[in-house]
Amino acid sequence: MYKRILEYGQTLISATAAEDPSMASKVKISGASLTENAYYRQDGTLVEKNFAIKGSFINKQRDTDEEGATFEVSGVVGKMLNEVDKDGQETGRLLVDFIIIGYKGVAHVVRMVAEGASKAHIENNWNQGDTVNVNGKINMYSSIRIVKEEQGFGEPIERKIPEFRQELVIIGGSKYGLDEAYSYDASDVKVAVDERAAYLKTLEQNKKESTTSTNKKPNFGF
Repeated sequence: MYKRILEYGQTLISATAAEDPSMASKVKISGASLTENAYYRQDGTLVEKNFAIKGSFINKQRDTDEEGATFEVSGVVGKMLNEVDKDGQETGRLLVDFIIIGYKGVAHVVRMVAEGASKAHIENNWNQGDTVNVNGKINMYSSIRIVKEEQGFGEPIERKIPEFRQELVIIGGSKYGLDEAYSYDASDVKVAVDERAAYLKTLEQNKKESTTSTNKKPNFGF
């Protein structure tokens, strides 16, 4: 794998090295896995149910390959709730906390979204604790939102606010929860989820200790 990665520098053309962006190599990344990306911000708040993508193989894109970013994964349905915007208004989308059991039984909780027919099917046929297969699109993009602030007189002030969206959009999956023979054992899932909670608690403690150490000021005697 390491040898192949070194060869990419010789066989693939990056967008920055190409005279024209259209000349850059198009690649297909497969064999990837979805994992949780949980961490504490500088202000001490926990960011969880975010996701990271770990890719394994990179190959030149073939003419028959369709462009896009998709995922397929099996896991356990966790908490489901209606999405609300910053003003507390429902957006019409459903948020699904999806539990992915990874290497050595480690639980990764990632948040997925569903809307339209997908939302209706999930609400009517999926239950918390069901093991299901799910597929969807990886939606990641950044944009600039312009907000105009009216003044007492004259032209309004325009402020540019950067926005970034990173989400897993469900477009298909199992009709119902899978049969018991193909499902994760509920007690095993509980153990994995409890271990995840303990790990997050460790992250919190480490963050507090790191912040305390950073805030300590040296005493020079004056």
